[in-house]
Amino acid sequence: MVVEAAPGALHRAARIGTFAPPRHYFKESQAVPLVIIGVVVFAFGVIDLVGSFAGLDVWGEWIQVDLPEAIWSFTAYIELGLGALLFKVGMNMRQPKNESA
Repeated sequence: MVVEAAPGALHRAARIGTFAPPRHYFKESQAVPLVIIGVVVFAFGVIDLVGSFAGLDVWGEWIQVDLPEAIWSFTAYIELGLGALLFKVGMNMRQPKNESA
């Protein structure tokens, strides 16, 4: 007995755990700003991470924002994750996925 998956079931199962919204939510022209913002936020996260090891407080010295200690220690990782997420969503909106497999 051969059991076949419903059409599109494997495609939906492959998308579980991804952060990309469905393609019809955004126009293609909205993808470029997301990619650019993602790269800028990611670069800022790298600067924040390297600066924290070098003794530079980016949020306190450059932006003049006093963050609570619980948040301050994780800001670089939050910025890196948010930048990567925005970049990935923007790239997924620009490149059509090959759904024939």
